[in-house]
Amino acid sequence: MPKRLLFVLLLLAALPLQAAPRVVVSVPPLHSLVTALMEGVATPELLLRSESEARADQLTHAQMRLVLQADLLLWSGPEYETALAAALEQTPAAARQAMMMAHHLPLLAALPGSPLAIHGTHHHADGIARDPRFWLDPRLAAIAVHHLTPHLVRLDPDNTERYLDNEIRLLARLRQTEEELRERLAALAGTTVYLKADGAPYFYHRFGLEAAPALQQADLTGAAHGCMIRGSDVLGQHLRSGSELYFRLLARQADDLLNCQPRHAAATATATL
Repeated sequence: MPKRLLFVLLLLAALPLQAAPRVVVSVPPLHSLVTALMEGVATPELLLRSESEARADQLTHAQMRLVLQADLLLWSGPEYETALAAALEQTPAAARQAMMMAHHLPLLAALPGSPLAIHGTHHHADGIARDPRFWLDPRLAAIAVHHLTPHLVRLDPDNTERYLDNEIRLLARLRQTEEELRERLAALAGTTVYLKADGAPYFYHRFGLEAAPALQQADLTGAAHGCMIRGSDVLGQHLRSGSELYFRLLARQADDLLNCQPRHAAATATATL
């Protein structure tokens, strides 16, 4: 091999590879989906790990550092991630690197009396506050993944093939998960699910249940055909972060419903004994 060619090859080998983009994701379910999309490239950073952090008045210094260092910042929307919304309003440079998923998805209105309404009405021309916790609907999660992949490709074209392969696998798994959950929950179709004011209706809406604001305690005796959800973890904040968190979160949502035992079902079971 000519010495000149050998020298060029050695020089190229010594050059550092282009660093993977630094992606920061606001909450665990979105972080889980992005982790699956970026598998084999890099691991995204998780910004907010709990409900209290998402709804805080301001970010911590460490969280703000992540925001400022991000090549791409993914979040759901200002109604829920209030601290992040405030930070982005104050730092235009960081806001330019941010992608708000709520802009790309058909969001449901927040439930009457929801804390989301306090922060959300002024963000929409119709004055109706939206609930940005779309990830509880696997079909909307798939739409989000479809919108996100081109952004990763533009940011990191060297890994285009890997991102596209990961997208195909992730979308297939989301479709399979929706089918499996629909089969598990088929017997509950049409059931009314009563949620607390801060409840998220997406999961119930997708699988044929009716979500309604929680009844007053005095009215519970009239909820003969309903299911009362007294508390639900919509973030998976007690689950290990990573690509599996999202699917475990949806499985837990289904478990909560199946354990609810609507009163009409329980009464029917008793009558047959």
